[in-house]
Amino acid sequence: MVVAARPIARRSLLLLGLVALAPGCAAPPSPPPEPQPGATVVEAPADLAQPPTVLPPDVGAVPEPDPEPPAELGAQRLDDRTVIAGPDGIEEVAVIPDGVAFTISSDIWVAPADGGELRTVATTVDPHGLATDGRWLYWLGHEKNGRLELATGKEQRRPRFAVPSAQVDLAMGDVPYGLDIDGRVWRIEGNHLERVDLRTEPDVKASSAIGAGKRVVVVVVFDFASRATFLWRVRLGGKGHRIDTRQFRGRFWSVDAKGRLVFVRGGDVMRLDPKSTTPKRLFTVAKLTALCWCGSAVCTFSEDDDQILRHRPGASEPEVLVRGLGPVHRISCSDERVAWTAPGPNDAFSLSVVELD
Repeated sequence: MVVAARPIARRSLLLLGLVALAPGCAAPPSPPPEPQPGATVVEAPADLAQPPTVLPPDVGAVPEPDPEPPAELGAQRLDDRTVIAGPDGIEEVAVIPDGVAFTISSDIWVAPADGGELRTVATTVDPHGLATDGRWLYWLGHEKNGRLELATGKEQRRPRFAVPSAQVDLAMGDVPYGLDIDGRVWRIEGNHLERVDLRTEPDVKASSAIGAGKRVVVVVVFDFASRATFLWRVRLGGKGHRIDTRQFRGRFWSVDAKGRLVFVRGGDVMRLDPKSTTPKRLFTVAKLTALCWCGSAVCTFSEDDDQILRHRPGASEPEVLVRGLGPVHRISCSDERVAWTAPGPNDAFSLSVVELD
């Protein structure tokens, strides 16, 4: 900004100029200051004979600080969903008959469907791999494998199928099935463990995730010969079957209680029935980010439309369940509700739940 000089200052300037022009008194003028990079230079009027004024660079608006997670765990009821968040991120989630079970650190919590108070149901169990048959909630733990009777809160120890660090994942079919770090699948019936023969091809090994239905097991496998990852399905007592899909992460495929598999191939959602080896195309969803069986329907999460859709059998158009979806991390679904986790402030994952009618 340039400030105008007062008249008395101008007369002084002229007198000084006459002295400066006297013979023998001339002195070289001082060079003007160099402007800073990005600065705006404003020239003074010529009759004031003063160096240009240099304004500071425009640094723009000060960015808003990142939001902080809530100070304590709580639930917020929105129009189309319930959001549960707290200072510590929610890690795993499993829909249960009367609500949603989820894990925080080493504890298991339950959010009742009727909006009741959030409560812990198991502590210091370091759980992962939640799975439920509706009566029992199962988990893998560092201290022990366990299960909780949902109606009574009774807790029972369950057998391990590997050392704690080697137990990779757990899924519920007709009984629980476990996957270990060496690619072996275990059928867990009561206290009895039985290894499942996956009947895989040579150089193929189960790797990171497992799903199960009625005497059907689906695993993510890695082919060491071709360096490819894909799905592998086996019906107990039958042959194994390779399922080619590039979307092999757990949220891109789902197995229901009957053993039916839905998965993504390109932009198409495919269904593979237990006794078939030929998938059927169901529908197409643009930029699909997750899917699951929600009862007899298939629920899809779309990044392109930023919404959750329910695709009922025989319906001409899908039903919109949620708009303004955002990113999705883990999902769990039933015919009663859909639950998913999403990144929040400071990477503390929140949990969202939508009730189905």
